[in-house]
Amino acid sequence: MGILATGERHFIDLYLYMIGKSEVPRQFHLWACLSLLASCVGDRVWVKQDVATNIYPNLYVFLVGPSGSGKEQAIKNVLKLVTPHPEINPYAGKMTGPAMWEYLSKSGESTVEGRGKHKTVTTIAPKVYFVTEELGACVNSGDLGQAMVAAMTAFYVRPPLLTDGTRQHGFVKLVNPLVNWLAGTTDEWMTRSIPKDAVEGGFVARVQIVRGQRDYSTRYPRMLYPEDYEEVKEHLKQRIEDLLLLQEGQFELDDEAVAVHDEWYINARPPDDSVLLPAFNRADALIYKLALLLALAEWPGRESVNADGEIEFDCAIRAKHVEEAIDLWNSLVFDMPQTIKVANASPQSADVELVRAIIVRARTITRSALMQKVGNRGINKDRLDKALETLFAEDMVKDHSVASGGPRPKVWYTWEGKEEVAGCA
Repeated sequence: MGILATGERHFIDLYLYMIGKSEVPRQFHLWACLSLLASCVGDRVWVKQDVATNIYPNLYVFLVGPSGSGKEQAIKNVLKLVTPHPEINPYAGKMTGPAMWEYLSKSGESTVEGRGKHKTVTTIAPKVYFVTEELGACVNSGDLGQAMVAAMTAFYVRPPLLTDGTRQHGFVKLVNPLVNWLAGTTDEWMTRSIPKDAVEGGFVARVQIVRGQRDYSTRYPRMLYPEDYEEVKEHLKQRIEDLLLLQEGQFELDDEAVAVHDEWYINARPPDDSVLLPAFNRADALIYKLALLLALAEWPGRESVNADGEIEFDCAIRAKHVEEAIDLWNSLVFDMPQTIKVANASPQSADVELVRAIIVRARTITRSALMQKVGNRGINKDRLDKALETLFAEDMVKDHSVASGGPRPKVWYTWEGKEEVAGCA
């Protein structure tokens, strides 16, 4: 019996069932699915944070992990489902800040006033789903990367009006622009594409950094899909079409949901580290976004149409949706210090982290074996010695030397610290 025959209709649960079993981190698929849902509804649904503030469900999701960790697979699954729908307006490719402005100016209803460099292009309700399998290949570093980050920072909040003007091209006015962004990246590419001040400032506070590595405890030579894969995929395709037809409407928290939200908000304590405050300050808006998406995931689509052809749609956000949204936020907040750490890494600190990770993994390692491993990463003897000096000073690593019967003693290193550092060698 297939999963649909059991009565399961939760979009996210069906999606996670459809993608099958593999070594790809489950959280990559989960957040890719949330991004997919957000792209389907755009700004046609919202929830009020207060009487004057509408929260729209658009997301910026970055899947962060080593090369080959499964980011591309998670993103490709989403692209297969959204590509047939021009209404979603998926864009997979290279982009700069100025190009994003121009692209959005052509992605809605536009009017042009004036001529030549004095013209003004006004575009109403432009939308784009920016999908980048590898951030570093699609977003430039340096000044062009800075311009892209600045543009995406402005677009995140779905501003009612944004204007960009140059002497050569005139003015572009965007009315109610909305951008969703799903990207995959390694830490190295993220720090090259996203300036350090953007990591510590407002931009990364708007991004959901989802970290993951392959799970090697159970190996899968190939993806294991369920027997009813095609049936579930067709069902989800239909649900996407239904979401694209969903009319504008406001969602509201019911009384229990309000109580859960307010208890969390009152008891949430700001982090001691000031660089984590921007993300903490945006946590409340993210909770509303996620709770709205989780409520949408339970909408059965056209199955909710009654005998009179009217859509019966419960627009209530319930306590369970808020609770799950809080859990999702908590699953990300612990990884934020790692993102800040990566952004602040100098070449020397990067050497220390690599040497630390290799020794942690080995627990005990000879100097010759360590030299070979770091040499493969471009670290020479002097850089290795400097990194080891730091680890010795922190009492994390101990140096053992014994007579070997030859002209030089045999040297090996052991890990003495309590910290377990994820790494690869």
